[in-house]
Amino acid sequence: MVMNGMSGGWAWPANYKDDSKDDVFMTFIMGDNARDLSKLSDVDMIQQIMMDLDAMFDGTPASDCFTNDPANYVIQNWGKSPYTRGAYSFPTPTTVDDGGEAEVGNARARLQNPVGDGRIFFAGEGTSLTMSATVPGAVFEGQRVGNAI
Repeated sequence: MVMNGMSGGWAWPANYKDDSKDDVFMTFIMGDNARDLSKLSDVDMIQQIMMDLDAMFDGTPASDCFTNDPANYVIQNWGKSPYTRGAYSFPTPTTVDDGGEAEVGNARARLQNPVGDGRIFFAGEGTSLTMSATVPGAVFEGQRVGNAI
């Protein structure tokens, strides 16, 4: 399902084990929404998501299905991590402005170029032209840079 509001992104309830009676609700929040939401405390983040769910389901309280207790949630806030400061990449309308040529105006292709007199290379899913936002994209980009070295 796609949600509006600050937690807008996409989410789904998932039964994480065949014999489980519990559901897991996962949400993937991207772009400006992720930046804004990551500034909130975990308690405020849960409250915002609950409000967005309430609006999505025409005022039916999300608390009918989900608890407000932060102890029952696992929140991975990649935006607050000093090592990632975000999550996987996602394209915007200006990510690729190639004029028909993949290397012209393509931010991902530009990131593939070494810097620092050819001594510093960038690799990861964010530099992949064909498999961005995926683990295989990151692996193949690592191989690309390894081969270049």
